[in-house]
Amino acid sequence: MKTSKLLIMIATVATLTACETIKTNTFTQAASALNYQQIGGSDMFLTESNSVNFEYTPIASLIVYETTGRTVENVEYTERIAGSEIYGTTPEVKIKQGKNRYANMASALAFAVKTAKEMGGNGIINIKTDMLFDEFNIPKTAIITGMVIKK
Repeated sequence: MKTSKLLIMIATVATLTACETIKTNTFTQAASALNYQQIGGSDMFLTESNSVNFEYTPIASLIVYETTGRTVENVEYTERIAGSEIYGTTPEVKIKQGKNRYANMASALAFAVKTAKEMGGNGIINIKTDMLFDEFNIPKTAIITGMVIKK
């Protein structure tokens, strides 16, 4: 009887440990490149260096965030009457969402270039990039920083 109880206990422990999931990290390698010439074109100077060999006027520090999420296709504002004449009307906002879009460095840098041009700049120096991922290794946020300059 002692032997049968011991066998049942060993079988139970073996069954429980055999079903346990073992987490492992998978070795991966990845490379990506931002083509500054392609994104900036000939009229925008882009560099990671904080030191350049020409005179420039600093315009602004720039921080760009691009976050994964659904795009906005349409926004409608309609006025609805609030409960009091003192506070007037309150807008009601209806947002129609589009497809899911993932953050990426190329589109974040393109947005940084567009923003720099709108500020009157023709260069971004000291560019720093960072990409944040969620627990499933899906891109969550692209971050670009730098100084907008006028050559």
